Amino acid sequence: MNLTNDCLNLTEHSLQAGNKQITYYLNRKVRSKKRWYLKLVIKEGKVLVYASKAVKTEEIKNFIRNKSNWIEDKLARWNTLVKNSYELNFESGGNLPFMGESYTVTIKTSVILEKIDIEIDKPGKRVIITLPHTVNLLDLKNKESESFNLTEKALIATYKESISQFIQLEVDRLTKKIQVSYNKIKIKTLKSAWGTCTPLNTLNFNWRLILTPEEIIRYVVVHEVCHLKHRNHSKLFWKEVSRHYPSYKEARKWLTKHNILLQNSFSVY
Repeated sequence: MNLTNDCLNLTEHSLQAGNKQITYYLNRKVRSKKRWYLKLVIKEGKVLVYASKAVKTEEIKNFIRNKSNWIEDKLARWNTLVKNSYELNFESGGNLPFMGESYTVTIKTSVILEKIDIEIDKPGKRVIITLPHTVNLLDLKNKESESFNLTEKALIATYKESISQFIQLEVDRLTKKIQVSYNKIKIKTLKSAWGTCTPLNTLNFNWRLILTPEEIIRYVVVHEVCHLKHRNHSKLFWKEVSRHYPSYKEARKWLTKHNILLQNSFSVY
């Protein structure tokens, strides 16, 4: 989900609803068979209103005011999701996301290591961070410090390696089953997609998939591998997806709801 396609038709407005100030973005250039059309959605933390030209401005404002409690609830949920997605805690006993679960941080120090080393302990659900003894542990609380940034980079490198290994196994298993072939797999930073399939049969996957549950990762793999057989989103494509991932509709809803993970969940790539 991306606001890019809507931005050209949106105008910013605000109104008072009781003691609440609501900022909303209005799109008057809607495509609808109905002459009178009015719709409100919450998209990426924004209040978007779609209204045909037949709808009066005061009707739009009253509609928004009547929805103010619903809007407040949706925005609060979004803000909670954003906070959880962006929060990095490198303190011992803190938590970090890994494949849809919360892993406990364990901090160790070493007199031998010159660089930060990070290990994922799946059975123990731990992220073990081993630091050179020269690193001041207090710096890990400061997001502006060099130690914090280096730890974040090391974590992302570990995440990329983990998701690469997982996806490689899933792709190889599925392509063999479907009897299709691919050129190569790339783990990348994709701004507005979880995965893509190129005309040259290269499968690109967003490294941030490591933040989602295993079943969601499997769905994205199924989706992109099926594009090796069907290059569009035709009925045949979705039938193929359904054959290998029957609950794909639920997975798509999950990805839409957690779209914030596609954004800058980390300060560096």
